Amino acid sequence: MKSLRKILVAVAAVAVGIASASVAPAAAASPHTADAGQRFARIDTDSTGVGESAGSQEAGFIALSNDNRYALFTVRTHSNMVPERYRTPYNLGMYLVRKDLRSGETFLVSVKEDGSPQVADWRYAAIGADGTTFAYSSGDTETPSLFYRDLASGVRRVTTLPWRWFIESIALSADGRRLTWADLGEYGETRLNRHDIHAGTTELLEECTDWARGCWRYPGSVRSDDSGTRFLSYYRASHDQPFRTTLFDTATGERRALAEGSGYRISGDGQWLFYVVRPVEHRFQLKKVSTRPGAAPVVLRTWEEDSRTLDVGVDSVDRAGSLVGYYWLSRDQRNFAASKAHVQDQSTGVEVQLPEPRKGTAFVIHPTVSDDARFAVVKERCPWVTDCGPIGWYTISLDGSPAARG
Repeated sequence: MKSLRKILVAVAAVAVGIASASVAPAAAASPHTADAGQRFARIDTDSTGVGESAGSQEAGFIALSNDNRYALFTVRTHSNMVPERYRTPYNLGMYLVRKDLRSGETFLVSVKEDGSPQVADWRYAAIGADGTTFAYSSGDTETPSLFYRDLASGVRRVTTLPWRWFIESIALSADGRRLTWADLGEYGETRLNRHDIHAGTTELLEECTDWARGCWRYPGSVRSDDSGTRFLSYYRASHDQPFRTTLFDTATGERRALAEGSGYRISGDGQWLFYVVRPVEHRFQLKKVSTRPGAAPVVLRTWEEDSRTLDVGVDSVDRAGSLVGYYWLSRDQRNFAASKAHVQDQSTGVEVQLPEPRKGTAFVIHPTVSDDARFAVVKERCPWVTDCGPIGWYTISLDGSPAARG
């Protein structure tokens, strides 16, 4: 945690200091809202700093590189974030674009083997640790193919699936060795795959071929640690068993059903799980549990039956499991579904409510904590049934915040 005290200079435009707070018991912690005049860095912009232009089809943030220099986005093919030479006059689907947060440069990521633009799926993609490797799949109107791109060696197709299949849950390991993804078949078949990038070989980790009789997992439910050895999915072993959130350890072959909760997130080092439970109506608990067999869950935060809380959910966690990012939604009829984004420090129990770029106009949601816990990326959200103008994605520095002190 000592590294969290250092001032990160990778993104010079960000200078956010969050007001100090005293340590409170984890189950009764109170958020400390940042001062209104603080600075943010909007990151869904073109090379000149102009915000993404595709209107209601705004950019979709995928991830930061490990050094926080690059951000990966999906954008419409006619967006101003697409480099001009590749930009189309009207919408043809989605491209993947890398944004350099130091220089402001945008770079087209999704290309075919010959370097021509490739329309990509907007839901699943990955960026490597140093921002020079990528994995992505083709869009819905094409035969599903998975591409791996290394700026040093080029582009190759890792796999091509039958028509009407789908590629999801794409991830690159932190060491750059493994590429993992899940296949979803036309009739519910599911497969979990791991590809050795150096050797060029692929192994089948899990296969469920008959959803009506055999094993099955819910589409879109796979999450992994950053080594591609532990996976979470909503899974049942056979048709006569209930669905449970299940941890799959590829080193041992063990599958372990977890305590009932929602929104599970696994830390990058594979050591911690974070989730929310709702034991009774209008009562929520944020919990964590070690991935070690037999470990007992720990309550991090409780929202009592105060009729104010509509929903709580975990959005992200840093690699070491030291900071967790979560959202809170209001059920107040005067401000229905107002969202607040928070981060909580596991070493101190302190949490902070992240500030908003346009306080009183737009909320922020989906706090994505960077792997090194130095940044959070948030998305603006208009109040319910209200148009608050163009919304964007922003970075907020966590250096110096109470939640980043250890």
